[in-house]
Amino acid sequence: MKLHKFLLQLPRNHALSSPENVFNRILQNRMKDVVDPHLRYQRNTDHIATLRTIMEQSRELNSSPLSNMTARRRSTALIGSPAGDF
Repeated sequence: MKLHKFLLQLPRNHALSSPENVFNRILQNRMKDVVDPHLRYQRNTDHIATLRTIMEQSRELNSSPLSNMTARRRSTALIGSPAGDF
């Protein structure tokens, strides 16, 4: 039995039909309504944890929190990590 007979062939330009586009948009909107509150809570928690880390580093180094925030943003911009974004 040849395997290629069972593979689904997608159009080269990845164009979906109109009903598929409508279904995908509806599904995306419904999922967004459910997922967004959880993501918002998680982002807030991440921001609080980041601020606590900055304050702790400021106390350890006897420096201002603003200079630590600036240094953290510069370092995250260099590595491309979204963890320090505010």
